[in-house]
Order: sequence, then C-alpha cells, then structure tokens
Amino acid sequence: MGLVWELIVDFASSRSRLQSAPKQRSAGSRALLLATALGLCFTIGCSSTSNSSGGGGSGGGGGKGFTNASLSGNYTYNLGGSFFGSSANGFYKRQGTFVADGNGNITTGSDDLVQGSAPSTSAVTGSYNIASDGTGLMMLSIGGTQLQWALTMTSDAQLTLIEFDSFASGAGGANLQTTSAFTSTPSGTFIFNVHSFQANNASLASVSSVGSMNFSASTVTGNEDVVRAGVFSSATLTGTLSAPDATGKGSLSLTDSEGFASTYFFYVIDSNTLDLLETDSDTNGPHFGAGRADTQSGTPFTKASLKNGFVFTSSGDTESTIFGVVSVGGFTSDGNGNIISGSYDSAADGVPVSNAALGGTYTVDSNGRAVISLTSKITGLTSIPYVAWFVSPSRAFFLVDIPGISESGTLFQQTSSSFAGASLNGQFSFSMFGHDNQSPPQVNRVGVATFNGNATLTLADYFVNRSGSRNQTNQAGVTYAVGSNGRVTASIPGITNTLVLYLISNSSGYMILEDPETEIAGGVTQQTAP
Repeated sequence: MGLVWELIVDFASSRSRLQSAPKQRSAGSRALLLATALGLCFTIGCSSTSNSSGGGGSGGGGGKGFTNASLSGNYTYNLGGSFFGSSANGFYKRQGTFVADGNGNITTGSDDLVQGSAPSTSAVTGSYNIASDGTGLMMLSIGGTQLQWALTMTSDAQLTLIEFDSFASGAGGANLQTTSAFTSTPSGTFIFNVHSFQANNASLASVSSVGSMNFSASTVTGNEDVVRAGVFSSATLTGTLSAPDATGKGSLSLTDSEGFASTYFFYVIDSNTLDLLETDSDTNGPHFGAGRADTQSGTPFTKASLKNGFVFTSSGDTESTIFGVVSVGGFTSDGNGNIISGSYDSAADGVPVSNAALGGTYTVDSNGRAVISLTSKITGLTSIPYVAWFVSPSRAFFLVDIPGISESGTLFQQTSSSFAGASLNGQFSFSMFGHDNQSPPQVNRVGVATFNGNATLTLADYFVNRSGSRNQTNQAGVTYAVGSNGRVTASIPGITNTLVLYLISNSSGYMILEDPETEIAGGVTQQTAP
C-alpha cells in the first residue's frame, strides 16, 4: 500500500517550463484529486452508454466471482476531489468509516468532510451492489446528502472508489479494518507521508512532508523533512495522540521545531497502518491534507537496504497548478551508494517527459532516512534530489527537494529483475484520476482491465465521471509492450498516445498518461476474488 501522490527538473528549467506551458488552467478547471490511491490506473474516453446498476456493464468483466458478500465488515475510506454546479463549489477531502453487512447494506458509519471550513462529522448509512467482475455502486446517505460512489474491488480487503455524482467528482479507496486494533493506542515507530494545500492561500499553497514518528502511550516524538511553499527544511517533532474510538478513529497533534503546528484525525486500518486527515483551518480556509503512517521494520538500515530494482510514483503541486505534476519511474541500485541505471516518465503543467535515462548516487542513515540524487543526461535535467524514509527494506516514502514544487510519493522494490509480455496476465482492477485538455477537464475512472499475457489489453468494464458527466462503458483490446525493466507502454487511439505503466510485480504497477496538457495518474492491481 502507498500514497499515490515525481520528479521533474531543476528550478531554473522548471520555472522556464511553467512560464512556457501551453495552457494555464483556471482555478475552476484545476480539478485536483489529492486522494489516496491504492491499485490505480487506466484511461479511455466516455461512451454514450450509461449503466448505473453496477451489474457488470456492457463490457462484462470475465466474472471473477465477486458478490455483495465480498464487501463485508468494517472499512475505512478516503476520497478527494471537487464539488461544482452549486453554492458548494470547490475542493473537498473526506475520510471515514462504514460497516458493510455482506447483503448489500451499509448499516452504520461516520464521515469527516473538509470543504470550506474545519471538518464536519456526519453519520453514514446506505446500500451497495457488487457485480461478479468486482465493479459496483454504493449509494450513501451522509449528513442528509445523497451520494453515489462507483467502485472496483481488488479483493475483499481493498477497493478503489470514485464519486459518481453529477455535482461532484473525486477519487480514492477503502481498506478493510482489523477491529481488534481499535482497543489500543498505536505504538512504536511509524513512517509517514502527508501532502496538504490551501486553495485560497498563495503563501502556504502546498506542504509535503515525510518522516518518522515514535508513538509511546499518548506522546509523539520524531523527525520530518518538509517542503513548505516550495522551500525544503528538516525539523524535529513533538506531539500527542489519542486512543482510537469504537470505529478506529483517533486524533493526532504535532508541532515541529520551526513552530508549525498541525492536527489530524487518524483512522486505523490495522495495528501497523493509519490513514491521516488534516483538520486544520484558519482565516485562509481549510487545509486539504491527507496521508499515511506505517510501522517501520528492518532497522538498522544501510546502503545495502537500497539494492536492485525499485519503482517510484509521486504527485504534487507546481507554482501554477494544484495537482500539476505526476510521474512514475524506476531505477536499479548497487547496494553501495550508486544508481546504476533507470528511467522516468512525468508530466508537469501539461509538459510530458518520456523515458528519461537515470543515474545517480544515494546515502542511507541507520534510522532509514535516505538522500537519493537522481541524474539524467537529457537536456535541461540536472540532479533530482529525493529525501526518503524507509518503511521497510522494500518500501519508502519520499519527497522531491526542488524549489517551487511540492510533491511526494512512494518507492517500492520490484519483485523481479526481468519482465516480459507474459508478466501481465489476468484480470486487474484499475483506477485513474487527474485532468486533461478535454472539456470538462477533470476525469476519474475505476474498473476492470484484462491483460492476456500476449500483448493485448482490454478495458472490460469501467465507470467514468468527467466533471459530473457519468458513464459506465468498456473498450476493445489494444496492444501493449513490456520492457525488461517493467516499463509497459500502450496507445489507445483517440484517448492517449502514450500510456506508461511501471510494474512493481506481475500483479501491480503505477502509471501516467504522457499527452500534452495532461496530468493523469493511476495504476493496476490484480484482482483476488473471495
């Protein structure tokens, strides 16, 4: 699991590209989605066919054997996007919990919404319908408002979500909770990654932070690296946290050594994993912030902890655009401080960079803090510094230390040293989110993709919400190619010239689209039916 939330260029090149970008989106069209994305991915155009039954759609899906019984138990969710077409225009972020009974009913739940003010908390009830391919719809009553979410189940423990309403569009996910973890206060060392922005405050537009927190009883100590309004710094942390309530929700308060204070709700997934929602608000409006904290394992760390192949994914904000930068890539390291080879693909303010070759160096501290300096010979690119904190030897959270850009993400160790076309074979859940040059620009999709192990990709069944225009549709097969480093490419006529996916394993990967004037991110995870 990780936050799907890049690397680009040095500040001079970045500023030049921002100023020469082909389009500067208006505030209304910068439709960000700083959502938690677990198992992300593909995009395709809307059809005129609509099917809101959640019954497999016009494309079917191969019948993986999901039913309403597949969604059963306590779940915590996160969702972020935009409202439009009413007095409630603007960004929103919501997190909460719901209980599914396995018979199509949401019996109870609690929702925390950030939209225009500090979070408001409302009760949740509703119903749902799951098709055999794992797609479905969830109809919810939250605080007197009727919402509809489209979903795809990766397994009975994980699903991806989009808001499927005519007045709002957003993306996120949900995870099955371990309720036995609700009975005690989180304890131990947790590595965290948080991204936050304020839509109405140019001087504090975006903050990305990664670091380490030690929870002992109700006391918090730790260290963080932070990019605040485009400026990097390191600080120590102190704070407090509460025990979770009966739904797994608790509170966390932090103050860093630079004098900045922040507060969060946390939501227990299990004893090792917490979702975070920022609850701060001031005269400039609410802070739209969210993140993840995971228990650290594998200490002490050394240079040998970063060895062989790794894939990274990140996203964030530029000086001109909220959610203005997305990227994916991979590299191979020697375990002795050197990046041997690699490549990355990115889009920043509508300008794509494709398959840029990477080299570089890195250092690793015993506490898991690493500095990774990626370099490339491509024109305009110099050193791209990552500051990372290892969750384990196979995963780390990081931010990019480039002035004027606030972005962060997750680094995953690859499970194979060589991939091929047959590496992708089976039915996958996918989700994608972002904006492009179409009108309206904001687009979110979840659904089912099938790779046949022999170079054909079919988007069998998916939901799409383009700024309130909703459809459920499918797409015939297209050709895909897999490089030995796990870089997958495909072209979907009329939709995207270059879809790029980097494989973490044969069952998961992260992607972007490399069309001009587009920032769209996503990924895939192979489905496991109950």
